[in-house]
Amino acid sequence: MEGIPLALMETMAAGVPAVATIQSGIPELITNGLSGLLVKERDVASLAAAIEKLITSPDLYAAIAKEGRAGVERDFNIRILNGRLEQLFATEIKA
Repeated sequence: MEGIPLALMETMAAGVPAVATIQSGIPELITNGLSGLLVKERDVASLAAAIEKLITSPDLYAAIAKEGRAGVERDFNIRILNGRLEQLFATEIKA
């Protein structure tokens, strides 16, 4: 079982709205209704409904795509994460 799927993260970073299941680390990446749409695992009807919702709601499609990309840039940016790690090391070395 994968933690946070890299392919899903890359999709969101590319500005494509994500529809995924609630399993593994996916809910850590996607906030349902904000940065993507989440459905129960093996629920084909809910998956189809979520995809249809995006297709028929251009404003929702655009908003989720925008927030999904922003979330990946904010929470998974290697430069930001490395900066935080450096700060932690600097704090611990001084202590």
